[in-house]
Amino acid sequence: MLPSSPHNDERPSGSPFVFSQGDFWDRWIHLGAIKDYPAGSVIFKQGDHGSSFFYLLRGRVKISLFQAGGSEKILSLMETKSLFGESAALDQLPYFATAIALKDSRVCCFTPLAIRTAIAKDPDVAFQLITSIIRKQRLLAMQIENMTFLKAGARVAHILSRLAQDYGETTPYGRVIRLRLTHEEIAGVTGTSRVTVTKVLNDLKRQGILRSRRRELVIVDENKLLTLIG
Repeated sequence: MLPSSPHNDERPSGSPFVFSQGDFWDRWIHLGAIKDYPAGSVIFKQGDHGSSFFYLLRGRVKISLFQAGGSEKILSLMETKSLFGESAALDQLPYFATAIALKDSRVCCFTPLAIRTAIAKDPDVAFQLITSIIRKQRLLAMQIENMTFLKAGARVAHILSRLAQDYGETTPYGRVIRLRLTHEEIAGVTGTSRVTVTKVLNDLKRQGILRSRRRELVIVDENKLLTLIG
C-alpha cells in the first residue's frame, strides 16, 4: 500500500509519522544494492551492527523501539522515497531501533563507503543526510513533549492535527487525511493503547470534529480539534 497523498514528495515533512525526501536519492541508486523484504520481515533490529542504511524504493516500513517484554513504541513510518538507518551506519554504532516491513518493500542499501563516494561527487549528499537526521531529532523531541505534557486524548488530537496540516486535502466536507493508518499505528506513535485510540476517535466523531469516510479520516472542525490539545 502506498497511500495516495496530495502533498509534494519534495516538500519537507513535519509529520509525526511519515518521512519522504523526494527523488534526490534516485540518482545514487547505482551505488547501492537492491533488496526485497516481504511484509512482516525485519530489515534490521535494534542492537545490530549498523553497516548500511536504506532508501525505500517501494513499500512501507515502521521504525520501532521494543522492550524486553515485547512492548513497542513506534517512532515513525517510512513511505516511498524515505531514508532510514543512516545514523547507525554513519557512526558505526548499533541500530537503536528496529525496522520492519509493513508491506512488501524494496530498498536500496547504501554502505558508508558508497556514500563517501557520492559526497565526493556532490556535497549536497551530505546536506541531505544531515537534513534527514535533523528531521528525526525534531520528531523525537515532539514525541517526548507529547508523552511528557499531554494526556492520551490530547496526544491523539495533536497527531491528527499534524497529519491534517501536512497531508490533509481541503474538501467541501473538511480536511481529508488519506494516509491509511491503523489504530495500532496511531497508538504506537502516541504511546497509548489501541483501545484508547479507538475511544478518542469515537469521542471526536460524537463531537462532530471527526468523520470516517471509507478508509479516510475527515477533520470536520480543525479549530475545535486544536482546543483539545491545550
